[in-house]
Amino acid sequence: MLDALHTDMAAPMDADAFGAWSATAEGRWELVGGLPLRLMSEGREHRRVKTALVASLARALPPGAPCRPEGDGALLRVPGTGDVLSPDEAIQCGDEVSGPWLAAPVAVFEIAVSSAARDLGEKRVAYLSVPSIVHVVVLLPLERRAVHFRRGVAEPRILSEGTLDLTPLGIGLDVAGFWARL
Repeated sequence: MLDALHTDMAAPMDADAFGAWSATAEGRWELVGGLPLRLMSEGREHRRVKTALVASLARALPPGAPCRPEGDGALLRVPGTGDVLSPDEAIQCGDEVSGPWLAAPVAVFEIAVSSAARDLGEKRVAYLSVPSIVHVVVLLPLERRAVHFRRGVAEPRILSEGTLDLTPLGIGLDVAGFWARL
């Protein structure tokens, strides 16, 4: 859910200006329609789920893998829009680029404590417009479920147990085991 609009901008900013500005701004921000939007501060439940997610991804990715978890402060350009999103977590593969930018994320994760409609709707669509992204996973902590959108698959999988298959990354996450650790 959006918390506040940064209103002292003289004119809309582009993604590069936003990237430089957000590096020193307090809190987490996204750029939508040329205007920075402050994301709600993360509550305790959000932080707990994020910590468990990062740990689960780090354990699942084998040592020396060409992919790695990327989180806090990572920014993603939405093709053709000028918008910039900041996923709660991502799996980045291949070469890194300087600064906060994700170059080739394969999977992005959102933790929807209070932002489920935006995460399941407009953000999912925006993420899947990025050519490298195969998986968009929205975690619903209050329901202890994961909603898994996969490129090329019409219907999402909604899981409270079973394996979240992150092919082509070669990893799977045990959904029930993940929730049990919280």
